[in-house]
Amino acid sequence: MKFIGFAVVNKNNDVLIQWSTSQEINASMYEVERSLDGKNWNTIAYVAAVGTSANVNSYSFTDKTLSAAIAYYRIKEIDLDGQTAFTAIKLIKTDFSTASSDIAIASVQNKVLLQFPQQIKGNLMVRFVTLNGQVADQQFITNPVGQVVLNSKVAGNYIISISNGQNINVAKQVIL
Repeated sequence: MKFIGFAVVNKNNDVLIQWSTSQEINASMYEVERSLDGKNWNTIAYVAAVGTSANVNSYSFTDKTLSAAIAYYRIKEIDLDGQTAFTAIKLIKTDFSTASSDIAIASVQNKVLLQFPQQIKGNLMVRFVTLNGQVADQQFITNPVGQVVLNSKVAGNYIISISNGQNINVAKQVIL
């Protein structure tokens, strides 16, 4: 068996792992392995092999569970007799986290307009905070992408704070 291609790319906030082989002989399966440090590896998927083939065979797996900024991937081929072979290691830097500065906040006619340049997975808390620090209203949005319009239950001068409790924290003063 020969690995003739191996690629790892960002696709729609997931990681697409693709590999190609030729001259498979008694190939049993492939293990997709991921590491966050390049040393400790975890199998995240099993993909059945064609078996024995002189053709070029293409395989793929989409990792939908990565939340780290950097990850390493490799493919482990396992033969029917237990012998193994590995691809080279590929590093990927994810751009899954939207920078807080990329989220736009505006207000129009008692509505708050939020603009997300890419989807953010998970829940975001949007708080309407008075200028003296009191939370006047709080709303949750899930998996926001593009423009999100929130109706305001308050009027006046407020700070709109958006947070996911981890890496996104942005605030802007608006008049509602």
